[in-house]
Amino acid sequence: MHRFGFLAIPLLLTGLLVAGCGGGGGDTSSSTTSTTTSTGALSQAEYIAKGDQICAGGTLVIGQAARAQFGSSQPSRDQAVQFGQDTVVPSLEDTLGKLRALQPPAGDQAQTEAIYNALEQGINKLKQDPTLFVESNSGGAFDEANRLAQSYGFKQCGQS
Repeated sequence: MHRFGFLAIPLLLTGLLVAGCGGGGGDTSSSTTSTTTSTGALSQAEYIAKGDQICAGGTLVIGQAARAQFGSSQPSRDQAVQFGQDTVVPSLEDTLGKLRALQPPAGDQAQTEAIYNALEQGINKLKQDPTLFVESNSGGAFDEANRLAQSYGFKQCGQS
């Protein structure tokens, strides 16, 4: 989602920021039988792994939808914009909900919330201007979210 003017199908299939479904949910264990605290909070590495699983799942869903709709042919500009509105935006909203449902590590709430707020702003930009799906030089709706996600340590989330 580096730019989101990606809608050449091959690039669409290879990735979006935080796209899609899959994974989700946090560990709800509350046992205290070990020396580690088990309050449901994940370590940063666990949090990143679960978040990346969610993002990778979303990318897969979008890629499968693109292949089902367009096969190996390049969509027209109008088809690409429509696909963005009908498939990409709802998938991103689903991903955002699943990411926000993960309980971040203690002390990381501000960082993760900044990532998700930036993602939400990008989604809103796409809703307001659907041509961002096909305008490669219009700036990235998700540049800030990508930067923050990569800085936090995500590998799948925040990649284009």
